[in-house]
Amino acid sequence: MKKSNFKIFKKSILLVILSIALYSCDKPGYYIIKGNIECVDVDFMLLLYNNKQDTIPVDNHTFTFSGTTDTVQMAYLVNPKTNKKLDFIIEQGEISITCNGEGLLAKGTITNDSYSEYKIGMDKTTEKVMSLYQVYLKQETDDDKKSAMQEYNNAEEERLAFMRKQLRKNPNLTGLQILKPIYRTDSISNLSGYLNILKQYKDSEIYKEVEQYNNSVATASPGNLAPPIELVNLEGEKITLDSFKGKYVLLDFWFTGCTYCDRLVPHLKEIYKDLHPKGFEIIDISVDKKEEDWRMTAAKKDSPWIHLHDPLKEVASTYGMPGYPILILIDREGKVLKRLVGYRNEAELRKEIMSVMTF
Repeated sequence: MKKSNFKIFKKSILLVILSIALYSCDKPGYYIIKGNIECVDVDFMLLLYNNKQDTIPVDNHTFTFSGTTDTVQMAYLVNPKTNKKLDFIIEQGEISITCNGEGLLAKGTITNDSYSEYKIGMDKTTEKVMSLYQVYLKQETDDDKKSAMQEYNNAEEERLAFMRKQLRKNPNLTGLQILKPIYRTDSISNLSGYLNILKQYKDSEIYKEVEQYNNSVATASPGNLAPPIELVNLEGEKITLDSFKGKYVLLDFWFTGCTYCDRLVPHLKEIYKDLHPKGFEIIDISVDKKEEDWRMTAAKKDSPWIHLHDPLKEVASTYGMPGYPILILIDREGKVLKRLVGYRNEAELRKEIMSVMTF
């Protein structure tokens, strides 16, 4: 072959390769994952997505994997040596996997860029929250503990504010991933807004879970009549909420092994001791699946109030329980007064309860 003809042939081959590459990039749903992972020493990585698993060979800390997808979907890149996972998003475009500190980070496409921004921000805010909590645990005086707890609460609120901001500006799969960890601590009005923003995902499991929770909480929100309760106590008797009309009732939803549920018990005992003679009752509602777990933990609590068992979470679901502990305060007429999500120290808990009760 003449030299000039060889040049023409070579140029033609390059044009064909370029055309194929350009076609692939423009092909609907085509994605390519390129990894440069110096921080990970493996011969292959596992890719989990859409109930499938692929093995990706790694050569000198680099790899390439491509395919097509009908939807924007979550995926996981797994280090087979440590089982550490990188959660990222498969979508059309070129996705770049690189090292970020000791872990991996996915960027390069619109949703992966937004998801990475969220995860980096969450790492920073979470580190601050955990650091301040450790400071709180080391305090010895009540005043120092109060001050340290306030700093911790402020940092926690900053973290929630960051999550809210990220969710509102990402009506995409990033926003849907943020929805799950935030929905149990946010207001009903905010949740309704989030569901509206993310309504394109109404068929997803996360959306359905939050929508059901939103509807349940709206039903059992302050001002509404508390949903009925009929459960068995430790003596095997059926107890109804209606039988406590004329008293303030605090429902305490918990399960065996819930650390913060256990930490509430001594605070509730002090409050109960002071308020029970005035017409205040506490009803523990365990969602333990096993009856023996419920009975064993109830005995350890050694608390003087009523203990009920909700193994199928029928009552918990009606009241909207995405996590524990959650307290529901009900007035003398059977209407919901207040919903308290998460742990509080005794002073904070007493203040919130007393703010809506009159004796």
